[in-house]
Amino acid sequence: MSQLSKFIQGLKEQLFGKTQIAPDTGPIPPSASPETTVQFPDSTPPVHERKNPYFVQIGFDFGTSYSKCVCRDIMTNKAWVHIHPGSQDQELPFLIPSALIIKNNRIFHVEDTRTHYPENGLYHLKSALVLAANGHLDNPLLGPYRNAVRLKNRNQFPVFIQTCAIYFLAGVIGEIRKQVRERFPAFGALPDDYMAINLAVPVEDAQQPVISRLYHRIICESWQLSDQLSGHPHIHLKELISMRKKILVSQITTARGGGLMMLVLKG
Repeated sequence: MSQLSKFIQGLKEQLFGKTQIAPDTGPIPPSASPETTVQFPDSTPPVHERKNPYFVQIGFDFGTSYSKCVCRDIMTNKAWVHIHPGSQDQELPFLIPSALIIKNNRIFHVEDTRTHYPENGLYHLKSALVLAANGHLDNPLLGPYRNAVRLKNRNQFPVFIQTCAIYFLAGVIGEIRKQVRERFPAFGALPDDYMAINLAVPVEDAQQPVISRLYHRIICESWQLSDQLSGHPHIHLKELISMRKKILVSQITTARGGGLMMLVLKG
């Protein structure tokens, strides 16, 4: 080693101390590898496991010709527009026709948004509910309802109109709930997972106690029947009435609610 090299080496040792060079003993055996010292649990929690429950708020606008729905995940404050799965409107797929058809005492939903007044159709459901609740059974708007079925008792028309509205709302709510479950596959895994619904009914009589109670009862029954009537299956009115009856007999019903038990169709 030259004198210059020795001088530089000595200077480095004074500044940094002597460097200890470990002898080369070959590669580190696997047992001494740092990675093997990390302890992992025997099992890892599933990806879908969560601590916070889902809370989905359904906002439903019950419209005269069309209805609409927006859902919101309250926990994340994210909202989305419900797309009606049966929609035939490519430009406005979120519009849900608020019209039904009754033919041979079988009821089904109008899917085509271009059809406003179909043959054998029942439309303006929310207005018909209010008219019937207020006793305006001779109003011309209720003409299609009077012609749709033959009832032995004219006073049973309010119950018939309520049954139609429940069929419409239950069928749509069932589709909405189904899409929520598809969006959140783990929905229901926690006991506090929750769905709620607000029904917007823009009618001038909505603040009347009689109308408010009527719509509250309608939306509660619709929710209970939503899984059975999801997607609006073609169904006979007698079967639909029987489904309502099963709900009502399991609850404490008022005299008005009991009127459903006497709804009798001719033919």
